[in-house]
Amino acid sequence: MRDISPQSPEARRKRLASMRAAFGTEVEQKLKPRVTALEVAKRVVVGVYNDGFIHAGNLAYLSILALFPFFILAAAVAHLLGQSQDAQLTVINVLRRLPPNVADTLKEPVQEVLTARTGTLLWLGALVGLWTAASFVETIRDILRRAFGSGRS
Repeated sequence: MRDISPQSPEARRKRLASMRAAFGTEVEQKLKPRVTALEVAKRVVVGVYNDGFIHAGNLAYLSILALFPFFILAAAVAHLLGQSQDAQLTVINVLRRLPPNVADTLKEPVQEVLTARTGTLLWLGALVGLWTAASFVETIRDILRRAFGSGRS
């Protein structure tokens, strides 16, 4: 894992704490960098270049990838509970909230997956869905960790 960005809040806090310890609070105020619009713009550009493109692509990919496993997982759980109609209702509700051209494209393959898949294949799809969801959550956690400079882990 790479080191903490010098532009992160955590790195700036540590730098100011070491200045305070070495020189005292009076000198700290004189040495403390001024926050200007240019400095904020620089931090944003550096942050987007270093982390933004990677995470934007990862979020888009995992969002699309997680859609089908979500339907499979919903079908597997509903099938386990004997509520197959609830899986169909879940699909209808999710597709209703998508743009019409996307919903029309996804409707037939998703219905085919829900009606044709049972047993081991259905549960394998459910495991892939859980793995995809965990990856999606990990991406969001990493974005927040980097944005707020909370360090490693």
